[in-house]
Amino acid sequence: MKLYQYIWRTTKGYRLRFFLLFVTVMAATAAEAMIPAVIGGIVDQIFYLRSLKGFLLCFFWYAGIYLFNQTMHGCLNYLWAKLKVTYVVDIRRECFDHLLRLKSERLEGNNFFGLTIKNIAPELLFGYNIENSRNETEQEAFP
Repeated sequence: MKLYQYIWRTTKGYRLRFFLLFVTVMAATAAEAMIPAVIGGIVDQIFYLRSLKGFLLCFFWYAGIYLFNQTMHGCLNYLWAKLKVTYVVDIRRECFDHLLRLKSERLEGNNFFGLTIKNIAPELLFGYNIENSRNETEQEAFP
């Protein structure tokens, strides 16, 4: 449960962008799903019905859907790049701030190189030190 609280807390300033990213992905997917049906309509108008008016109508539908699809992909790429730069940097900043707040005993000697995301993540998410909790359980198991 704390993981979801952490995710909800870190996405505070980015929720609208995430929602817009979701909407653009859905819109681009819907547009791509419509393209085969419109191409089928173009083929039907040319070869089976032999209607120039129907062909032009289907062609302009295809052009509109294609332009809409490309616009959604452009918006998607922009939103993704913006989120990748800002949101990830904020999470990295939070990890770095956490490293700065660590006690000096954690950073002494060879122990500093043992600091990895595997060791830092539980401290960020759950508020406890995984090595200390392991040592405490080992001491309880082997008095």
